[in-house]
Amino acid sequence: MGAALDLRYDFEENVWCYNSLRQFFCWDMVMNNVIFQTGGDWDSTSLSRNGQDWPAQKLQVSLQAGRDMDGEPMRGGIAAGGDISAEVYPQDSPTTAVGIFPGRLQIIFPGHDLIIE
Repeated sequence: MGAALDLRYDFEENVWCYNSLRQFFCWDMVMNNVIFQTGGDWDSTSLSRNGQDWPAQKLQVSLQAGRDMDGEPMRGGIAAGGDISAEVYPQDSPTTAVGIFPGRLQIIFPGHDLIIE
């Protein structure tokens, strides 16, 4: 019979924890829900994370499709060996990138709405 696993959520620290073989492990399981929205000008542009305003110096999103043996893009996108990354450089620490994934990024432009999960 396998050993029992003690899994719990610590509400004070906002982390998941488990006890296994007398070792205690904790990890942050907060998923990012980031929304970038613009009406087309600076005054209408905002960035939020988990419902809170997130002042940022830069939002950088990189998406590269999978490539075949000749280096040409191929069907299947990320699942075919591509890559996606998204980082925010906060105003209070503009040289430090904060990754968005795992999580959800919603980009809203006039007439367009893009969701990446």
